[in-house]
Amino acid sequence: MSAKKRGPGRPPKSKNKKPSAAAVHTVPQHFWAQVGAILLAVVTAIITVGLFGVGGVLPVKLAAWTRWLVGWTAFAVPLIFAVQIIQGFRQPEDRVPAVIWVTTILFFALLSGTFQLSLSDPKSLAVAQTGRGGGTVGWIVADGMLRFVNVPLAILISVVLMLILFLFIFSISPKAVLDALRDFVGRESDEEASNRKVAKALSDQDKIKVGGLGKGEIAKEPVEKPGKKGLLARRRAKPVEAEDDDKDATAKAERNLEVRTAGGIEKADTRDVVAVINNSNWQFPAVDLLTESKREADPGDMKMRAQQIEETLSEFGVGGNVRKANVGPRVTQYCLEPQRGVPLSKITSLHDELARNMQVESLRIEAPIPGQPYVGIEIPNKRPASVSLRSILESKEWAKNRSQLAFAVGLNVIGDPIVLDLASLPHLLIAGTTGSGKSVMMNALIMSMLFRNTPDDLKFVLVDPKGNEMSSYVDMPHLVAPVISGTTGDEMHKLVKTLLWVTEEMDRRYQVFRDKGGIKKLSDFHRRFPSEKMPRLVVIIDEYTDIIDSLKSSEREAVTGAVQRIAQKGRAAGIHEVIMMQAPRAKYIQGPLKANIPAGFAFMVRSKMESQQIINQSGAEMLMGQGDMLMITAKLKKPRRVQSAYVDDDEVSQTVTELKLQSPAQYDETLLARLSDDSPVGGGVAIGGGGAGDDKYHQAVQIAVETGKISTSFLQRRLGIGFSRAGRIIDEMEQNGIIGPQNGSRPREVLVSSLDELGEE
Repeated sequence: MSAKKRGPGRPPKSKNKKPSAAAVHTVPQHFWAQVGAILLAVVTAIITVGLFGVGGVLPVKLAAWTRWLVGWTAFAVPLIFAVQIIQGFRQPEDRVPAVIWVTTILFFALLSGTFQLSLSDPKSLAVAQTGRGGGTVGWIVADGMLRFVNVPLAILISVVLMLILFLFIFSISPKAVLDALRDFVGRESDEEASNRKVAKALSDQDKIKVGGLGKGEIAKEPVEKPGKKGLLARRRAKPVEAEDDDKDATAKAERNLEVRTAGGIEKADTRDVVAVINNSNWQFPAVDLLTESKREADPGDMKMRAQQIEETLSEFGVGGNVRKANVGPRVTQYCLEPQRGVPLSKITSLHDELARNMQVESLRIEAPIPGQPYVGIEIPNKRPASVSLRSILESKEWAKNRSQLAFAVGLNVIGDPIVLDLASLPHLLIAGTTGSGKSVMMNALIMSMLFRNTPDDLKFVLVDPKGNEMSSYVDMPHLVAPVISGTTGDEMHKLVKTLLWVTEEMDRRYQVFRDKGGIKKLSDFHRRFPSEKMPRLVVIIDEYTDIIDSLKSSEREAVTGAVQRIAQKGRAAGIHEVIMMQAPRAKYIQGPLKANIPAGFAFMVRSKMESQQIINQSGAEMLMGQGDMLMITAKLKKPRRVQSAYVDDDEVSQTVTELKLQSPAQYDETLLARLSDDSPVGGGVAIGGGGAGDDKYHQAVQIAVETGKISTSFLQRRLGIGFSRAGRIIDEMEQNGIIGPQNGSRPREVLVSSLDELGEE
């Protein structure tokens, strides 16, 4: 039978058939670590049984060998191993870190040594090897210590070292132990007992009651006991001038505490009674945790470079002389003085010819250098210098800038340290391709502020769509909420809730400023009320474009609206935002947002258009990456080139670990409750609610027209809504030209006389 022919145009079948891929068996993640923990549990059980002389030959011999090795410590081995097994399953990767195992072994050795020192003859090896005292290991430790000190001192040293190792293993600070002992032994003063009773009474109430003070009385605050956690923290109650106003003051305070919940029920906000951690003895991390700059720049033959520049320009009829050269960390700036009558545009048009003759990949012309009669021609160094974060934090520029929101940027083209103040920027856009250095810049910004602020002074909101850029900051005491990691539906839902909470916190702060007598900004509030805590808040959003693209339309509107509101009004309230992205395009950086964020860091980008979105001109597309950036602020008319400060992941981890050893995470309880709630985004308020799309908006307009006056508190009382929602309605009415701007503490002016002017029915 003839073989079947294949149709025209079809290739012949291959005679060599590929063998099918062998089936692959995979095991779950961390499988072997869990198996190891189970095997350790089995060995622990065998040793425990053998210590009592039962279980057969193997348990008895294994227990005997353990007694020979560590003596009486063998009876503590099962307990310590059991604790380590439990801790192992609680770790993120189901395994105990190697440093904990090393510390545990040292603890065993010191415990064995202590048991050996308790014997009448601690130097007897024969007695130790019978299983008494500390065994062989204990004899080695005891013999080594007795060579330098006597028995009592050796026991004291062993006990102290064991205590330190114990605290390290279980992440307990020595100060916390001392505070606990002091609280246990010390007697409560009358004032402290009164505070404790007040705290208990307030925690049992369903709603906070404010007011009720007689004329001339001052509300007393509970005094926090240093080092004691979970104490009462309350804002100072405003004194009431007359008894007749008590009820009105109480009603007003209760209205100001209203928030909208999922069920639409108004109830009191419990932020006035929050368990807080005392940070009065906070220790800032040491600069020694950071590495020093070890490599200096090598610009090459500068005389030859200067000659090449002059010869290249003369070939095209442009005369000029290189007067000086500034050696920077990444580039050397050659200062060219052109001849009279030579237009700067003619020099900048020779960019490509200069780069070809100089045989460099990248070259930048700054014409002119701000404040100088020169044209700057920036040529890459033969070997760049390393710019460490430590070198900036140890500079005079850092010492001069005392702002709490100061941060290290890097070195400019002449090698001077650059330090900026986020409070004066007041927001920041950062853009750059992968590997350009924007994530390192983010770490430098956060780390700079950690070296100068306690958790009471500064809080961060961190958004990490990649899930790995901000992992080092997880559970850091300076966080207001857990790091939002990834772009899953749940994480994006948390993002929307968090940003809406930030806008509500901003509105709440402005209300506090008004109630305190017309305070204009946070620094004035801290100056007048230094004992009241209101930390600055920095919102850092990475990969902003990816977030916007991954959100649903309603959530996208909520996020962009919240980001825009923070940019518009956050500065005076002490709230600042840093937005980072790879592809800065007009659809992501819209007009209102761009107008309110004048500061930008442009690392290497892909096109001139992307560069213009950040620094308002081209140039960033010609940068060299790895920290090479152009920055612009409201005070700078032209971008400045900077080599950003470098801080590696190990330095970040070590510094954050130092902070975690002082305190656990100090999250905002109200925000945590909102994030854990399954209610609609915004706590029951529709996304974008509070504006023209709010069902209460038209009622608010009608009230304004009928009464001829309007204010946030008045709107709260008439419509029965929360402060944040009323504030958003007021803002929308102002934008629509219905009411005038804020006029101190007086109601706003209504600009329309009838609904007919608005086209209302």
